[in-house]
Amino acid sequence: LYDGVTEYIREYYNLAQQEENQAVGFTMVIYQKRLVSSIYAIRKSLENRMRAIQSDAVAEELPEDVQQLIPRYSTEPETLTDAERTRVEEELETVTLRLNQSQIQAELNRVKELWQQAKNIETDSKAQLLKQFVDRILRDDPDEKILIFTEYTDTLEYLRDEIFAGYDVTQIYGDLDQAQRRREMARFEEEANLMLATDAAQEGLNLQFAHIMVNYDLPWNPTRIDQRMGRLHRYGPEHTVEIRNL
Repeated sequence: LYDGVTEYIREYYNLAQQEENQAVGFTMVIYQKRLVSSIYAIRKSLENRMRAIQSDAVAEELPEDVQQLIPRYSTEPETLTDAERTRVEEELETVTLRLNQSQIQAELNRVKELWQQAKNIETDSKAQLLKQFVDRILRDDPDEKILIFTEYTDTLEYLRDEIFAGYDVTQIYGDLDQAQRRREMARFEEEANLMLATDAAQEGLNLQFAHIMVNYDLPWNPTRIDQRMGRLHRYGPEHTVEIRNL
């Protein structure tokens, strides 16, 4: 699957460069990031692309409101709400190159094949590795707290609903209001073992009562990695902060 999606991305990214179509090129970059994030995330992207082609909803231009969000999405995605980010990604997944009907059908067949491959993978190896790590930590200390960061709400939902369905999990993402965030943070501090969070939620989080953090995926901007670390790393911590990258 990884090789197939990567080849698809490479081919269409190169075509986008030739046509100077920045939107399509940007879409291919997003696919690469979502592929690295989780099988579930890339499966959702391929599904959206497939539906757009089947319903003839592909377009060569982005809506004006999405074009206005693109600069922030590319440089400061954490400043967007999850709804804004989802809107950008869904519109990018419908943008296309100038293709004739046979080329469009060929792309549809290719995307269908990749989507089916992704669908056949129930649990990806990275998720299994994370679960093994969490189980080992909680076996040694059932009261331990673990903060898990991901860039994508789709990946957060996959981890919450599929991988850690039977665990005591809290979550913080961009569309929660301040009252909801406070409730989730309090529950994480008082009873839950795991918190799943997106980068859109990281500002204002003070979770220094926890000292283990997992980057389920890594942002390309190193500043955002430092910001993730800052949620746990404060002066005078009781424990050394432990960070794992998957």
